[in-house]
Amino acid sequence: MKTRIKIILLMLFTVGAVTGVLATAKKIADPPTKFPVVDQYSKAIQADVLELDSASNFTQSHDMYAVLDDKVKRFRTEDVIDDEVADNGRRKIDVGYGEHLKKYCFGILNSSNWTSSQLATMIGYADALSTDRLSDGKQAIPDELAASFAKLHTVQNNYNAALRASRNTAYVSISDAQSKIAKANEFKNMQYLKNNSLLVAALNAVPRKIAASHYYHVNAIVSKLARYKSLSYNDYKDMKQKATKAINEYRYTGIYEGKEKSIKPIVDRKDKLCKAADAYYNKRQHGRKSNYQAEDIEGLFDSSEYEFVE
Repeated sequence: MKTRIKIILLMLFTVGAVTGVLATAKKIADPPTKFPVVDQYSKAIQADVLELDSASNFTQSHDMYAVLDDKVKRFRTEDVIDDEVADNGRRKIDVGYGEHLKKYCFGILNSSNWTSSQLATMIGYADALSTDRLSDGKQAIPDELAASFAKLHTVQNNYNAALRASRNTAYVSISDAQSKIAKANEFKNMQYLKNNSLLVAALNAVPRKIAASHYYHVNAIVSKLARYKSLSYNDYKDMKQKATKAINEYRYTGIYEGKEKSIKPIVDRKDKLCKAADAYYNKRQHGRKSNYQAEDIEGLFDSSEYEFVE
């Protein structure tokens, strides 16, 4: 009886052991098909974006952007992230860096000592960022940032036009001078341009420079009176009228904001030349009359008809 019980128990233990071994073998031979996946590359990009957002200055942000830009491209090339992850990372990186760049650019433009080379550098950064594209070909930065960066080009165009205006100071006519001065005043009151002290100083000098050009223009007209001996009297009178008109235009125009030179030296010179010219023409006219009288006398006394007794 006892032997039979022992045999039964032994058989039960054996069956249990075999069942356990078979179950374990099945698990080993047929492992679970799904493991919890941890996307370490996506998480790495997210961590980098947070670090970029907290950058303390533009230089740090710019350096970090260069690294992250390369990282996203490399991860996608190596196929460790898909288009969706790459696009999301691209958007966040570009917005984070773009906001730093925007603050940096317009911070400089609101200062009083920015230069054209600084503006060109900022535009280079903005244009490079604006070329970033998502997998569908769309621009990575939002429209708001794109509009801000486009404004940099407007500032550059206005700056270049203002610079040309500051150098376009040759006198042509009163109306032309008025137009040039008005344009210079328009530029120096433009947003961002008005903060550039060197440019504003150049634009402020436009009335004075045009006035100086006008002064020399008048002086050149008056100087032609010095050629009175080679002119007919009628040509001299026309020249004298032109000189008087030119002097009065300069004297009474009032467009140079008080920055014109005194016209008195030119007036004095004109009066001196006219006095000399008038004396010359009067003398020449008197000489002609004397010649006419001599011819009349010679006609009255012909040596062939009259003899003179000494």
